[in-house]
Amino acid sequence: SGVAVYRRWRWGLVGALALLVLAPTSSFVPIVNDVGAERRFYLPLGVLVAGLVVGGDALSGRWSKGRRVGLVLVGAVALVLGWSTQMRNRDYASAIAIWQSAVTAVADNPRAAYNLANRLKETGDAQQAMVYYRQALTLNPDEVGAHNNLSQVLVSVGAAATALDHYHRALELNPNSANVHVNLGLALEWLDRLPEALSHYRRAVELDPASTWARYNLGVALEEDGQPGEAITHYRWALEIDPKMGKAHYRLGLVYAAQGRLSNAAFHLRQALVQTPDHAAAHLHLGQQLSQLDSTESGIAHYRRAVELDPDLVEAHYYLGTELIQAGQTSAALPHLHRAVELAPDLAAARNNLGIALQRAGRRDEAVIQFRRALALRPDYAAARDNLAATLSQQ
Repeated sequence: SGVAVYRRWRWGLVGALALLVLAPTSSFVPIVNDVGAERRFYLPLGVLVAGLVVGGDALSGRWSKGRRVGLVLVGAVALVLGWSTQMRNRDYASAIAIWQSAVTAVADNPRAAYNLANRLKETGDAQQAMVYYRQALTLNPDEVGAHNNLSQVLVSVGAAATALDHYHRALELNPNSANVHVNLGLALEWLDRLPEALSHYRRAVELDPASTWARYNLGVALEEDGQPGEAITHYRWALEIDPKMGKAHYRLGLVYAAQGRLSNAAFHLRQALVQTPDHAAAHLHLGQQLSQLDSTESGIAHYRRAVELDPDLVEAHYYLGTELIQAGQTSAALPHLHRAVELAPDLAAARNNLGIALQRAGRRDEAVIQFRRALALRPDYAAARDNLAATLSQQ
């Protein structure tokens, strides 16, 4: 193009203009983080297409049959380009498809393999994600993100011990990554190495005090370590940073409930349900707090919702049945207490309460069976013994 411009050949202008338009984004001012560079060529391509059209028209005009041949060639080119466009659009149909096309085109591109693995991880395809994370690390052993994300996938498939090697390598490469410290803490917690997990969570909070997940996970670990007071501090910090963090509201509600701070517990459990309305366990625990706060009707409503969301949640059936008995709705309580006994045959309290409901429904023989089974499970169960004696005396 340079020679053509120097010699003033007209077609040289086409190449020169295309290169001048392309140069700012590819040479002088490159876009460092641009992972898809095709669009940079859209404007330069306009110059080239215009040059081809004008040149083709000029050539066809010099030949008697040029116009007809030109039409045929244009039709053929349009079909080929239309087909290739359709095929390329398939690559753009999903993030996985576009990154797969990049890996196929350039097999030694670590960034393409890494991003394909990330997309596969997001869709839950752990096995394929591991394949491409390992490919990315083979091409670039110092990619911190690949070490970190491969470790997360390994933990998800139960290979936490193997994941530790990659987490430690990631920290060697970047000791100040709060995210890696948090993830390493999760793996160590999974392996029942709680003191080490706490150390990494604390380090993550030091490195990034505004990390809600670092504070949340540190709070959970502190609860497990028997330090609910400090756990509350970190849950509250997380909520200061992100008031809509439903998980932090839920855990904080449970800690307050364990401490008997019913109003505080109910408030945070309600906030958790604002963020995740279909959280069955949150409905269950909120129902418990409301029942203790003498709001039986509201408690029953939340127990019912918990049962709808998770029909196999034993505690929800048990507490719902118990509350319905206390509300005088014996017939409504029976199905839930029966279900609780089916799900947890060794739950003596459920058998005792089922016996109470059966006794009130006039089904004394069945009630006696349940009281006796409760006593077989817990021989020192005074309430079941008293209920059995009362029912036998009635018989």
